[in-house]
Amino acid sequence: GQSWWQWIVAGSNDGTTWTLVENRTVSTAWSSSLQTQTFTIASPSGSYSYYRFIIQKIQGNPSFFSSSVTFSIACS
Repeated sequence: GQSWWQWIVAGSNDGTTWTLVENRTVSTAWSSSLQTQTFTIASPSGSYSYYRFIIQKIQGNPSFFSSSVTFSIACS
């Protein structure tokens, strides 16, 4: 179903002080709850030891979203 959600990704090197890496709102039509979506961070502000992914808002049916999230962070 058509839904939108807003999230942030933050990075830290000490697990205490966090820097905003990404702030995004996505509107998409999901074909199923098992569908894989790929989102790329255009230009990360740095390389970090720790990352946080925080969903801030969901519009639509929250139970439609998968209970599993996988991240791949490319560091140069």
